[in-house]
Amino acid sequence: MREFNKNQQNNCNSGICAEKRIMLLLVIAIVLICTATLLLSVNTGFCGSKENDAAFDFSSPPKTRIQLTPDLSFGGRVELEYQLEKNFHLDAEDCNHTAVWKPSASMAFSYACTEKSTAFLNIELSQSIEENKEDNETMLELQQAFLSFTQIIDGLDMIIGRQRFRDKREWLYDEELDGVNLSYGFSDFALDFSVNRKPNKDILNHKKNKKVTNYLLYGRYTPGSDTIIGAYNFFQDDRGSANKSSIFYGLHLSGEMIHSLKYWLELAHVRGRSKSNKIRGIGFDLGSTYKLDLPLRPSITLGCAFGSGDDDPLDNENNNFRQTGLQDNSAKFNGVTHLKYYGEMFDPELSNLVILTAGFGL
Repeated sequence: MREFNKNQQNNCNSGICAEKRIMLLLVIAIVLICTATLLLSVNTGFCGSKENDAAFDFSSPPKTRIQLTPDLSFGGRVELEYQLEKNFHLDAEDCNHTAVWKPSASMAFSYACTEKSTAFLNIELSQSIEENKEDNETMLELQQAFLSFTQIIDGLDMIIGRQRFRDKREWLYDEELDGVNLSYGFSDFALDFSVNRKPNKDILNHKKNKKVTNYLLYGRYTPGSDTIIGAYNFFQDDRGSANKSSIFYGLHLSGEMIHSLKYWLELAHVRGRSKSNKIRGIGFDLGSTYKLDLPLRPSITLGCAFGSGDDDPLDNENNNFRQTGLQDNSAKFNGVTHLKYYGEMFDPELSNLVILTAGFGL
């Protein structure tokens, strides 16, 4: 957090300070772009996120395409977000507007330690600048920092450290977590096992973390290039004040049923205990996208999602389905970027809900 004294307030109001910070960030952007233009003559480098097939995925780190040394490469990205809230409190007599600027700069480094091991680092500096506000929050976040090892033995890979865990539809998780991930693949089969915790990524502002440990065992079979059949157990052990433990038994199916008709299915049953209450719930998400053989690649999407609810809150059994708390509920519908498929404005957790989806895209 940054504090302004009285002299600073007299000499520099919020609007001027915001403009100076934005100009500084633009200068940084120009420097990075010029550097990339001069040095970008190599092939694509290592990226810290697996399965990053979206053209625009700002949750992923910058790709390290700029070669600094034979073993060290670099990547950078600068963003500027602007949010305007007009009469947010719906008070006609006091129509206060709020404008928030959020500049950020993300840098990533990858270093080839050996032929089979790589070190990766991604840090991000950002600031939230709200007009007419003296204390604007500055954040320096350690997004990812890990060591990856390939082919420890035939088919076995391992990643240790802060890394991004993400499934195809981000229904289970999409989060940077501290932990270890083991992946073993053979033929068309693969098996993942991971143990992780959610960290406090902000280096400047220390916050107390929840003591929740996640254990995941995920097996998948890919008989075709787009077809995935997966099953998993996801166990969450909360040793904090909630004293809650839950285990998810899940199934994932996705692929192409017939030509141009893609489908997906997420199905999970959650069991566990929260203090003296049993947890029992079921949820699913089923849908398909059909691509028409016309110019501009038009497509039609239909989907249905369900999360069970609890009809008797006074008994000792909670039948509300709940997601892991690490989910993002984001995927592509035959497009180039991810969208929140349960709603961009509401963006709910799938619990005690039925959601019907109909979409058309070009």
